[in-house]
Amino acid sequence: MVQRLFVHDMKKWQANCRSHEIDHAQVREYERAIILPLRKKPEFDTRDGVFAGGCCSENFDFIAGRRRRFTSEHANFDVDSAYKVASEDIVYRDETVVFGGCLINHFGHALLDGTARMWYLTDAPDNIKIVFLRYPYESKVPFDALKFVELMGIDMNRVEVIDAPTQFAKVIVPDEAMYPADAYRSEYIRTFDCIRDRIEPKDCRKLYMSRRRFQLRPTLNEEYYESFFERRGYTVIFPETLSIEDQIAYVAGADDIVTSIGSMSHLLLFAKSTVTATILNRSTQCLPGQIIVNQVRGIEPFFVDAFRNPLPVPHVSGPFLFGPNRFFKAYLDERGIAYEDGELHMDAELIRKLNDDFLHMWNEAYADNRSQLSMFKEGTIRFYAEDYAAFASAMVMGKEAKIRRVIAVPKTVEQLNAEVRNRDAEIARLESELRKSRAEVKKLRNSKSWKVTAPLRALMRLFGEN
Repeated sequence: MVQRLFVHDMKKWQANCRSHEIDHAQVREYERAIILPLRKKPEFDTRDGVFAGGCCSENFDFIAGRRRRFTSEHANFDVDSAYKVASEDIVYRDETVVFGGCLINHFGHALLDGTARMWYLTDAPDNIKIVFLRYPYESKVPFDALKFVELMGIDMNRVEVIDAPTQFAKVIVPDEAMYPADAYRSEYIRTFDCIRDRIEPKDCRKLYMSRRRFQLRPTLNEEYYESFFERRGYTVIFPETLSIEDQIAYVAGADDIVTSIGSMSHLLLFAKSTVTATILNRSTQCLPGQIIVNQVRGIEPFFVDAFRNPLPVPHVSGPFLFGPNRFFKAYLDERGIAYEDGELHMDAELIRKLNDDFLHMWNEAYADNRSQLSMFKEGTIRFYAEDYAAFASAMVMGKEAKIRRVIAVPKTVEQLNAEVRNRDAEIARLESELRKSRAEVKKLRNSKSWKVTAPLRALMRLFGEN
């Protein structure tokens, strides 16, 4: 049986890799339904907000919006309730329209969330308009999800974004087929098959997709993996520098894809179902959305904890330090990818520099920015002591420590480095004493008196004596 997971927390990943498919999507029709622009709800304090709006009845009973979780409500970016509007503020149109969903101006969310209802669009009558809503949200990585509608071959003259409360004679509402946190419906793949079939694939069989040129979330040393796979015949691309058409063409043509996890790895929706995929994790956090993407496309990728982060980091913000470790080695062995011993080691001076750069970035992002520390309260961000980690000397080897409270007093990089040096010295002292103690125990157990008294010790244990 092929091993697919090369991760710190095997139980967590195995639990998340269960099937997330639910029942088939349906299409429903509502007479005199109203489309309401989205409003942020102040009573919810998620990272980006929970919203009111979407599609509702003429009595303002909520019908449809956006849910990122099938099994629970009020998740980040959810649209889960309506609001009332004065009749004079509602535009009435004697038309039948399709509600296409809610659009987030962010590439990853545009790809997963914005397409949740698009599976139905190719089946909708050609004479019916398709209406969408936009989130009042500005992204640092903007992307218009309507591009996917265009790539499906839909006449864009039929497409409209509603920016005022509007009542229609009839609204056709296809079910959402994607809930990125926990579920999907089989119809979801139709959108991506439709787009892929309209784009000529690139003649590039082995592909490495790098995030190194993506500046929003700092990534260190991904050039290690770029070089490693490039030496083995992989073509390295930087997706954010390419058009979405070219990104899809590269993924659609590849037989073997290696990519770091994130919005970029969601492009596997456009891959062949026979592709061999490897996803390089950048933190200990598991990303259910990616697992669902894989299941939608019908692929079983390799997941590899490919990082050397010396401190815990959230998946959403970094910084991330890539580099070879025991998980990457085990992955190579499983796949039968040959390597020289020197390829899995990094120069000590380079490691020190990368760790120092990482600590400066981490300190700037969290220790000097208390508003960001709330991300560590969730209990899902973990630190694992590893033989390669800069702070492993402060931990018991092979154990994990969950970050369950906010750092009380932020420390400077210099203070942290000083603590590491002190702990290194203390560990060296303890290891020296341990070696001496083991030698004394070995000498004692080889002595004649120890062997002679063995029966007596056995009797004492039998009768409960210590």
